[in-house]
Amino acid sequence: MKATLQDGKVFQIEIDGDHGQVDGQKFHLDLVLTGQDRYHLIHNDRSYDVIFTGVDLQKKEVSLTLNGKPFTVSLTDKYDALLAELGMENLNASQDKSIKAPMPGLVLDVNVKVGQEVDSNDPILILEAMKMENVIKSPGPGTVSQIHVSKGETVDKNFVLIEFE
Repeated sequence: MKATLQDGKVFQIEIDGDHGQVDGQKFHLDLVLTGQDRYHLIHNDRSYDVIFTGVDLQKKEVSLTLNGKPFTVSLTDKYDALLAELGMENLNASQDKSIKAPMPGLVLDVNVKVGQEVDSNDPILILEAMKMENVIKSPGPGTVSQIHVSKGETVDKNFVLIEFE
């Protein structure tokens, strides 16, 4: 997997449980959950406070603070790289006429109404999963034709949330 920071720095990452590699250098991860979306990390005898502030599943981005400094990390796996190499990275977004739940969760808010026009990456709804709030965004421009969920509803993975014309 490739991780790209907002300043353009790119890292090759492989993680397997509490072990992994960053740019070929092996590491052991000492990570402890200390609160909701908050972790304590020890690496190379240094202590870090990590707070996850958001996840954008459509853009494959994670927002977090590391010792108070904000970061946005874009994640790219081997399939994303292959699609980009073939010039097909936007294939799914242009053809998708619905948004499905990427994981089981609780709908905290629905930000659109039937008939509303949306642009690419507009926030559509907020889905709470694994104690994190995930902003689900529009995959492309369109008009909301059907809304299959409401605030407070629990959904399963791949449940159709919103449909577009």
